[in-house]
Amino acid sequence: MRRNPDYVLRKINNEPYLLVTGEAAAHFKKEIKLNKTGEIIWGFLEDDPSEEELLNRCYTCFECENDDERKQVKESIAPFIQKLLVAGAVRASALEDYREKARNHEKTGGCAENIEINLPLSGRYCVAGLGLDIYGDKNLVFSGMQDFSTEDTCENVQKIALVKCSEPDSDNFLMHSRFSLAMDAFLTNEKTSFFRGNNGIVMIFIANANVRWMYMSYDGSYVEIHYNEIDKETIETEFYDAIRGGFMYYASLHGVFAIHSASVNFEDKAVLFSAHSGVGKSTHADMWNRLFGTNYINGDVNLLAFENEKPVVYGLPWCGTSEAYSKGKFVPGAIVFLKRAEENSVENLTAEKKTTYLLHRLISPNWDEEQLDRLLNFSEKLADSLDMFRLHCNMENEAAELCRKRVQNPHQ
Repeated sequence: MRRNPDYVLRKINNEPYLLVTGEAAAHFKKEIKLNKTGEIIWGFLEDDPSEEELLNRCYTCFECENDDERKQVKESIAPFIQKLLVAGAVRASALEDYREKARNHEKTGGCAENIEINLPLSGRYCVAGLGLDIYGDKNLVFSGMQDFSTEDTCENVQKIALVKCSEPDSDNFLMHSRFSLAMDAFLTNEKTSFFRGNNGIVMIFIANANVRWMYMSYDGSYVEIHYNEIDKETIETEFYDAIRGGFMYYASLHGVFAIHSASVNFEDKAVLFSAHSGVGKSTHADMWNRLFGTNYINGDVNLLAFENEKPVVYGLPWCGTSEAYSKGKFVPGAIVFLKRAEENSVENLTAEKKTTYLLHRLISPNWDEEQLDRLLNFSEKLADSLDMFRLHCNMENEAAELCRKRVQNPHQ
């Protein structure tokens, strides 16, 4: 019986949780809260014991002295083991997992400083204090980026090269002479396959017509996007998503994290509404704009970070289909986690719930244990620094009024 490496034991407010990363996170698997017994059993699973070995360890731990006590222990732990199996946190098979091999790759080289770019600089931009120098055809860069153009050079700069494939069907990154990657697949979803090698990460965009694959150095400072020009109607959207993906990875390495949320500027502070798609983030932002005259900051995603140990919200050009985005830096007032309900009410959250809710809503890369720890540490720090609460709400004006009062009186 083998632990799935995508489930990692971490403490939140001294409470044990199995948090998800990698493919489990990509498929929106939920964390599992453990009690003390569950934490002990998870420890017993570390070296891939057989079912008999696991039971014997439990019998010893719980000091079973006869068959009745052993039967009682076996019956009490069976539902927990079944829960782990159903969730995918453990596997009945002890077969080697290819993702472990990928995780253990030596990460060397592949930074922007030692790569020559033979393309013209098409634009220099600054988002959240991080530079983006884009090389190649400037017509492929979506129009919203122009609001973030700069003539200054940022301290940390990501270089993105837009490389047209030499042949219309040239998707063979394995033979690319520059990188010579010995790669392993470590994550796949319906849109993208991820591969990891000695020099960086390659993403194959399965569903795209134009943007076929992308390379990123491990430090995120260099990105190469390879494309064909086949479908003019989708090419701008595909570049929009690819450039965003590369930037989100780079930003997370510099302490800047993305949260799926709509936001407004209320009394010179950013109020973020976060929830699953379709719950009503945009609806609430629209209500605040109509009822309280607030300006939109972003209609789909916001960047969070710390400056001088204080949380900040950055504007960014990516905004989903909302067309609502802004440039600049804002003081955050609150993060509101929305949940549909017939009656409107406010639920104050413990630090533990703030952290877990925030982890669910962050959309920065969570491909491995290192990235998970980065997200968890940031979430715990932000939970201690910023007002967060859950709003059980309908789509009526009264929901916005109740939320506004809570934002203005966070200690009530």
